[in-house]
Amino acid sequence: MQKRTRVAYLAGIAAALGAAASFGGAQVLTSATVETLSPLVVLAIAQAIALVANWGLFSRDVYLDLKEKRRGYAISLLGGTISTVAFVLVFSALKEVSVVIVAPILAGGVPIFTLLLSFLLLRRAEKITAGTFVGAAFVIGGALLVTTTAGV
Repeated sequence: MQKRTRVAYLAGIAAALGAAASFGGAQVLTSATVETLSPLVVLAIAQAIALVANWGLFSRDVYLDLKEKRRGYAISLLGGTISTVAFVLVFSALKEVSVVIVAPILAGGVPIFTLLLSFLLLRRAEKITAGTFVGAAFVIGGALLVTTTAGV
């Protein structure tokens, strides 16, 4: 990972928090939607909107990327495939289970898999500290607490 300024770091944290809020809102809206529409239709709508938004934001870089960064496209294709599988599974879960059960499972599961895969695949690029593991343990513990006591 490159050295970044404090402003860039804070902007990244703000973007991550915005993404978390957006994912949370999207799960609630999706939960209401999958009762009347197929998860596949909901996913298609979401992915079409994502494609248009991303094209608008990043289209000026496409030509250079296609020419110079073929390895990045291969990795992106794999990441996009995995992400699509994740959305299909989330939308299917929201069709069958309450959002207050699904969201904490995601909140606890994502850090586990992210830390594990980062440790295995990005060892040289990502710095994983003891504090990272402690923070993840708190997130996972909170998610387990919410999930296991949701029906109580």
